[in-house]
Amino acid sequence: LGKGASLHADHGAPFFTCSDDRFVQHVQSWVEQGVCATWHPEPYIWTGKQLNREVTQESLFVGMPEMRMISTHLATGIDVRMGLTVTGIDQTSAGWALRIAIRETPVAFNDPFDVVVMAAPPEQTARIFDQHSEQIRRQLADATTTPCWAHTIVLQGEARGLPGVLRVSGGESIQLVVNESAKPGRLRADALSLLVAHASVEWSASRYEAEPTVVGREMTDGLLSLLQSTTSDRFRLSEFSPVAAHRWGLARPSTPVSGRCAVDPDARLVACGDGFGGAGLESAFLSGHAAAEAVLALE
Repeated sequence: LGKGASLHADHGAPFFTCSDDRFVQHVQSWVEQGVCATWHPEPYIWTGKQLNREVTQESLFVGMPEMRMISTHLATGIDVRMGLTVTGIDQTSAGWALRIAIRETPVAFNDPFDVVVMAAPPEQTARIFDQHSEQIRRQLADATTTPCWAHTIVLQGEARGLPGVLRVSGGESIQLVVNESAKPGRLRADALSLLVAHASVEWSASRYEAEPTVVGREMTDGLLSLLQSTTSDRFRLSEFSPVAAHRWGLARPSTPVSGRCAVDPDARLVACGDGFGGAGLESAFLSGHAAAEAVLALE
């Protein structure tokens, strides 16, 4: 790519939509501040035999210049500790204490906390809150989340005939292909195309314990075959294309929690996040909004 140059791929949430007035208001402010932008790709669906244009009225939004800039913007002015894993919580006379691990090495926070809010997949929250709140445990009992393998691919040349968003119906492995190079505000390298492929739920689950490099090779072969079928062009991998795929163990809420958040006012515990009242970035935002209201109500 050249000295000091780099390309960034959104191999988590590739884009998002918004419909709720509360979320729309925030997204509009992000657009005005340059944190995100509206994306108008031409979405298509591949049926295995033909490529059809998808008819949709939804506007898509992407972070600028990458999706994580939205969370970076929201974290401005907040004390955020990175690289820590909360392995448990303990109730003390002064409040809640967190058990923390850094690279699997246990450490501890001595400061007590009045309220603990956990924004994570419901299964993870249930493990942390399990011994401390029967009320929240019941609310999260039926929630399920499925895995997803994601792989970034760098191609030689410009993928001119490739849609911005390509969904695959009935495919064995790949379910979604996003042309990262077609997104607004992305750094583009000469004669290179950056794609991200997401695997289907079933295929991801069947290879849950597989080595990332093995999965990466399988997804690369599947994507190259798919591109040839949909565009009639032959694409070649760039020397910069990553080998290993990335597994999101708890990627897609399949059975969301019924409410926007779960609250135990007596224990002063709150659970929220993606998978509460729906799935996706908008649902996660609305869940966080509900959790904030619940915390304020505890005062």
